Amino acid sequence: MPEQIHPDAPNVTLYSKPNCGQCVATAKALTARGVPFVKLDVAADENAANRVRDLGYQSLPVIVAGDMHWSGFQLTKIDQLAAALGNWTPSAPVEEADRG
Repeated sequence: MPEQIHPDAPNVTLYSKPNCGQCVATAKALTARGVPFVKLDVAADENAANRVRDLGYQSLPVIVAGDMHWSGFQLTKIDQLAAALGNWTPSAPVEEADRG
């Protein structure tokens, strides 16, 4: 479980819908691993539903983190995401980026 996610790490979005068991399991697994995420309800948010369709998915949950995305409850991928975010380093050190 990552101790602290670097602020430049990709944001994680969980696209879900009410009464979706896999969506609930995915949210619990992300939370248990310390992965911050934004949960969007495709039943209430037309833009979220369109994004899921644009990615080519027809089932939920859909998880998006940067260029990485997948559909369904996939614990191995959640673990890989948690490890990647826990080890995230920016492409340039913050001190250098701030010097201008």
